[in-house]
Amino acid sequence: MARKAWIIPFIVLLLAPVFQSQARQTQQSASVQGVVMLGAKTPAMGYVVQIGDNWSYTDIKGHYRIDKVPFGKHMLQVKKRGKVVKQEQIDVNAPVDTCNVTL
Repeated sequence: MARKAWIIPFIVLLLAPVFQSQARQTQQSASVQGVVMLGAKTPAMGYVVQIGDNWSYTDIKGHYRIDKVPFGKHMLQVKKRGKVVKQEQIDVNAPVDTCNVTL
């Protein structure tokens, strides 16, 4: 019984750096979401919103969501048929960041 008592603390100490690393990665990336609109009332459906190598299509209501965006400054691009129709610099600094775009 005394032999087994040291195993659990040993495993906890062994795995602690793994959990700390995962916590740091989670805190350093975000989800960027928002709505792309054509003017005041028309959602932009089927557009590509891209941040770095990550991208998403807008849905029927113009909504998009891009996960795993590192914290910091990025260029957000909105594309249609491969052409950039709008781009703007964003500063991602929260776990969930909202960026709405009007074309």
